[in-house]
Amino acid sequence: MVGYLEVFGLEHVGIFRISGSVNKIKKLKQKYNQGEKVDLVNDGDVDSVASLLKLFLKELPVAVFPDNICSGLLKTFQEHKIHTTECIENLRQLLSCLPKAHQNLLQFLSAFLLKVATYSAVNFMTLENLAIVFGPALFKTPVSPLACEEQKLYNGLLLYLLQHHEMLFVDLNPCFSERQADGLQEHNTEDEERDRLILLREWST
Repeated sequence: MVGYLEVFGLEHVGIFRISGSVNKIKKLKQKYNQGEKVDLVNDGDVDSVASLLKLFLKELPVAVFPDNICSGLLKTFQEHKIHTTECIENLRQLLSCLPKAHQNLLQFLSAFLLKVATYSAVNFMTLENLAIVFGPALFKTPVSPLACEEQKLYNGLLLYLLQHHEMLFVDLNPCFSERQADGLQEHNTEDEERDRLILLREWST
């Protein structure tokens, strides 16, 4: 999906903000779940594929940022955000506790969103806008009267993570950092493919 969006979606106005076709999303999701070959070029469109990517992330049984780390990340961000160096070091320690599959997915997604944002003059999706649309997919906020306000806090945290991506993730996963340095042009190594299969398997169960 990301490969398709990198080719066809970076200059698409409102990418990730505009909803795709419900029918196309349903059919594509079904194909992924059944392990069928998916032809996004002929069977999809930018908005539908972008919506499917968000749905994929939102429906993971364990969020990209699991519940057991969310409160620590948010507390660190709120208490130390004005002290960048201290905040980043504390956040790095917490992020290093994520399962490797989650680290890989998070780092890959962050790098992709930064790439999308570099085209914001054309697609109108700044890092702020991307944090707003991806926050609910990455953080599972419990239903409560304060859920809306809490989600805004997590969106702010996500924005901070994106803005300080390089400092937060350097050496966190050296193998992935090397692939980032190569422009993410080659990212289907055996380890990463295994991680993706794990997450896809979780999504389809």
